[in-house]
Amino acid sequence: MEETRQQLRDPPDMLDLLNHVGAKAPHKCKDIGLQLKISQGELDSICTPNISSASNYYAKIFAYWKSQMRTEYSWSALISILECPAVGCSDLADVLRTKYYKVIASEPSLPELMNDVAAQVPHKWKDIAQQLRTTYAEVEAICPTSFGEINSHYTQIFTIWKSRKSCEYTWRYLISVLRAPAVGCNDIAENLEAILAAPVTSCSQASRYNQM
Repeated sequence: MEETRQQLRDPPDMLDLLNHVGAKAPHKCKDIGLQLKISQGELDSICTPNISSASNYYAKIFAYWKSQMRTEYSWSALISILECPAVGCSDLADVLRTKYYKVIASEPSLPELMNDVAAQVPHKWKDIAQQLRTTYAEVEAICPTSFGEINSHYTQIFTIWKSRKSCEYTWRYLISVLRAPAVGCNDIAENLEAILAAPVTSCSQASRYNQM
């Protein structure tokens, strides 16, 4: 488990970068370079006209990224860049996430959901419920009467989600829900990915749940 959580934070291998990014998005090298905080002038200098292929462009860009380290040299950072509007390669990001980040396909526990989602966005429970395919009638039946009851409503929503299996009960699906325009919690989605990618020890897990 610790090994799979760490994989997204590991430095990428150049051959993997070329095979899994360069070959899949040959026309996006400059867009990706800019998001790696390489300036346009630097890109023009790196990607000279005598370079004959996208693969060679990518090799130079990725080598520059690794040497300068203006952005974290990791799969996690690259996946975030692929998903940004300026690059627009969300499908490729999903493929890479699945390949390098097996934990994201695991089922969340209720304490984790309450700590990492409910506590962070208490006012978004209805939006999240609808994206989890909870029916309108079900949402209205658990309409909160006070802020203090939000945890109870989240508990019911997450329980319905898990028991019904009307949609995938995984961290991956929940993160996609948080990123949906109707929810608009990209920062929480990114934080969840960072939590899941971090190495886990018994002490860190204990401190995480002691905060609840």
